[in-house]
Amino acid sequence: MISASTARSETYLQALRKRRKTLSARMSFEHAPDLLWPIISNTDQVNAAAGMPAVTILTRALPQGGSELSVETTDLGLPLRYEELPYEWSAPHFLRVERIYTQGPALYICFEVQLTPTANGGSEVLVQIQIVPKLPLFLLQPKLKGVLKSILKVYEQAAQRLRVAQARRARPELPFLTDPSKKATEIQALITSWAALSDDQDLLTCIATYIYTAPPQFVQKLRPFELAQSYTLDPHKTLVFFLEATVAGFFNMSWDLLCPSCLGSKSRESHLKDINPEVHCDACGIDFGVRFDENFELTFYPVPTVRALNVFDFCAGSPANTAHLLGQHNLWPGQSREFKLELPPGLYRFRSLSMKNSQYFEVLPEGGKTQWQLDLPEELSPVRPLELARSFQLQVQNPREIFQTLQIENLAWRANRVTAAYVTNLQVFRNLFSSEVLRPGVNLEVSNLSIMFTDLKDSTAMYEMQGDAFAFNLVQEHFDIMTALIAEYAGGIVKTIGDAVMAVFSDPVQALTCAICIQEEFQQWNREWGKDSPDKKVILKMGLHHGPSIALNLNERLDYFGTTINKAARIQGESIGDDIVISQDFLALPGIQPLLPESYFEITPFEKNLKGLSGQTLLYRIEWREKAQR
Repeated sequence: MISASTARSETYLQALRKRRKTLSARMSFEHAPDLLWPIISNTDQVNAAAGMPAVTILTRALPQGGSELSVETTDLGLPLRYEELPYEWSAPHFLRVERIYTQGPALYICFEVQLTPTANGGSEVLVQIQIVPKLPLFLLQPKLKGVLKSILKVYEQAAQRLRVAQARRARPELPFLTDPSKKATEIQALITSWAALSDDQDLLTCIATYIYTAPPQFVQKLRPFELAQSYTLDPHKTLVFFLEATVAGFFNMSWDLLCPSCLGSKSRESHLKDINPEVHCDACGIDFGVRFDENFELTFYPVPTVRALNVFDFCAGSPANTAHLLGQHNLWPGQSREFKLELPPGLYRFRSLSMKNSQYFEVLPEGGKTQWQLDLPEELSPVRPLELARSFQLQVQNPREIFQTLQIENLAWRANRVTAAYVTNLQVFRNLFSSEVLRPGVNLEVSNLSIMFTDLKDSTAMYEMQGDAFAFNLVQEHFDIMTALIAEYAGGIVKTIGDAVMAVFSDPVQALTCAICIQEEFQQWNREWGKDSPDKKVILKMGLHHGPSIALNLNERLDYFGTTINKAARIQGESIGDDIVISQDFLALPGIQPLLPESYFEITPFEKNLKGLSGQTLLYRIEWREKAQR
């Protein structure tokens, strides 16, 4: 048996590579590589569907970062053990994994798939198994040829589902779902039991079908936004359905702490109060903390009476497990490599688990650099800004005396995650799960939060002049209107203090849109009720700010604390009524200024000394130009 350190020896690996024998198979597909990639990159599901045995995965952290994988399994009654180098891939054209065996009939096996686009818009797929056998090769050939045949059959079956969906002009189902007709009775029964939860039959049908036809690995972690994207459903409505179905007893919630590197779930708890804010990832060999709006997400899984799940691993390092990585490449000490990369426009970063800092870059729709040279030192000095073309040549140098793995991460992955910060900001969540709070003493960072504070103008005088009963009823009516609008725009009320409201939003555009709608709602209220009954007028003062904060448990309620919160409250204090006061930081956020056309709004800058904050603060007062609307 060789040691893990020997398995990562370049000299030993090169000696094995010189002795390898190759078996290969080809198949043509009518689908382009990007459509086939979700099939081929999910080596875990391919192995399971091809009849491969389940595996046990062991990890050993490396002092420089990352980890070594050791895999144990049994095939045809024979125990197998191998050390696996990190998968290498470049989506959607190539993947490869090398395994050095410490037990079994081989010393080395490399599995490789290449996808080449064809002139007719399809793909040519080449699958290769390279082996250094311990036994004579002819004894292993029947087994290896059977493996190749089984893998190509899985590719074809999965591609057939895409073909059928396209022929029917239907949504392409996920490639590893089974035939829904085999579970038609269970699917229909589940849809019927959900009838009271939603009148959207398309949503109910899609979710029920997925639960009974998707592999257990998929169903154990249901992400509402991913499902909404797959089935072209409304994301917010899908999330609300999962929340209400959980209350009704069909799902369990899982609060998952994600490793910021591999995005694997390293801690899963049923309740917020059980979360440990410090976690270790064995696979990446790093400790990390919880950030409420970045690596802390809410997922769901069905209760056993809906579907019992038995989950097994069939591959150690499937690229599909880290779908946010569009490329991964290994470099030995002192090695240089060159790659041609083709990436869609968006934000990305180059990184290595053995290196401090990352190099962020943007792929432009047009223009940008067509070449870039990247070194992987112990501590990278990032260059900003870095703008690259959609197709560019990357030259990478590993100047260190350690094995390193370069990763190319697509930063858009967060869009399909229901973060803890997002869901706990929703009014529907606060209504349904008011007991879901953090453990006392646990404070979690929130990188970005939009805060709205409101207050009724001259409410004290209203209580004195109109009496407590009249004023109280009016305040409650105003709360009802605000609660409904805040919920409509994906926000939530954190607390009320007298007739004041503190609300939070994950999206600043939604926050400002909601604030505008609230003011216009009460302007309409005043036109209808205040014209003949001035005592029923509602004049609202509002302030908005955006920034980092701390989530915590305050009096058994999920609350927020920090300078951003204090500043937002002070900003609201500068409102004069029938206006919205916002900070300079808020106005500068993407998507805010287009909501404020000059033809409709008057925006007046002014500076104030806010209580408890040093120096002058630049603020902006938003007022409606058409005074007649009031």
